[in-house]
Amino acid sequence: MTSITATPDTATGSVQLNITQNSSVTKVTRTDSNGIADVRISAGQFPSPSAGTTILTDYEAAHGFNLYTAYCDEYVSVTNLVPNPSFETGYNSWTLNYCTASVTSSFSQMVKSGTYMLQAVADGTNAQPSVAMISASYRPAVTPGQWIGLGAFMATETNYEVRIWINWRDSAGATINNTISPWVTGSFYAGANQQLTGQAPALTASAGVYLQWRNPADTVNPMASGKRMWADAVRMFRGEDEASVQALLDQPYFDGSTPDTSDIDYAWSGTAHLSTSTKTTHITTVSTSANLTLAKPWLMVPIAPNFSETVESITDYSSGRASNSTVHRIIGRADPIVVQGKLGTRTGTLEIWTDSVASARNLERVFDRGETVMLKQPVDGIDMYFTADDLEVSPYSVEGVQETRYKFTVRFTEVKRPTGNLSGALGWNFDALAAGYGSFSAILAVYPTFDDLTIGGA
Repeated sequence: MTSITATPDTATGSVQLNITQNSSVTKVTRTDSNGIADVRISAGQFPSPSAGTTILTDYEAAHGFNLYTAYCDEYVSVTNLVPNPSFETGYNSWTLNYCTASVTSSFSQMVKSGTYMLQAVADGTNAQPSVAMISASYRPAVTPGQWIGLGAFMATETNYEVRIWINWRDSAGATINNTISPWVTGSFYAGANQQLTGQAPALTASAGVYLQWRNPADTVNPMASGKRMWADAVRMFRGEDEASVQALLDQPYFDGSTPDTSDIDYAWSGTAHLSTSTKTTHITTVSTSANLTLAKPWLMVPIAPNFSETVESITDYSSGRASNSTVHRIIGRADPIVVQGKLGTRTGTLEIWTDSVASARNLERVFDRGETVMLKQPVDGIDMYFTADDLEVSPYSVEGVQETRYKFTVRFTEVKRPTGNLSGALGWNFDALAAGYGSFSAILAVYPTFDDLTIGGA
């Protein structure tokens, strides 16, 4: 399944995104205090390859919480490895140990899937009777090191206890050992929703299942004949790590008879109620988030982020918004005719403290390309894209060559966020650039010359 991670970088005021693709990603959006926008990319990065990793650096991320959503189109399937997991047509695939069994629709409070559940009855010959899925025909294949997650609803007589086992078997079908859950009370009606995870030991070739019950007041003598256990909604998942199988156990039970939804299909792999079942989910988005902390304001060129400078302090900010309404005053008429218009964008002045003329000149560099500039800072509501009407550098007061501090004044007009890709590979290193494209030829197709790659042209 495609995944995305986000790592804030306070040194560059950006968030790095790593996308591991199992299908092509068409875009990534960011939701922050400034609204929703597409993350800016280099030319040719999207649609991404359907496999591998794409690295993006989002220089326009706002201070605070940023939510990222990657758009993809893939189908992800998981398999419940238990044949006949809800006992709708009997208890085929299950082996009875020291008990008899039937399926019942009585006690509907304990039916967790479909119409029926298993009812096993102790035959009076053993202290711990059980039902098991241990036949070679039904045990799922497992390799050493893989993880199994096992879950089941179980209930039994009042004050009796239940537990579940994962039974590890070698290639000859012999038991290697077992992973066993603790005994828990499985009271009539309430029951117990059991979960168990285990890692396959060396030599494992398959795994079986045991559902067991006992009388904790007498664990030595055979259980009295007629004592019952009920079971339903058994599920078993295989994965490469414990977290993945635990996550599947925590999801609602499913089998091949679970009704489909608009984005999830359920199916049996073979005969209904006597085969494994799959859940296939149509994934169109994956998300992550990051909290970016900006210690100081930033001025930057969105399409060329290497033209970025931190600002020591904004000492003055003023802005206004002109009305775009038109008022017509008619001779002989008391009330005017008004053509309503929206308020314009902000216009005003920024005053920035700098410690030297050289620092002020560095800020001028942000504006040299004649591009739209972005201001972002640790104060909500002042972030904006703007164009500079004019710039001015002047001393606060003359204190000598070393001591004089300067104010950098920008008269601005707010504009819409600029469109377009990142210009060249500015702000990237070569490792990140390589990760963004499938091959050197793909990079060459986007950037025909080295100048295109490094400075993005005029």
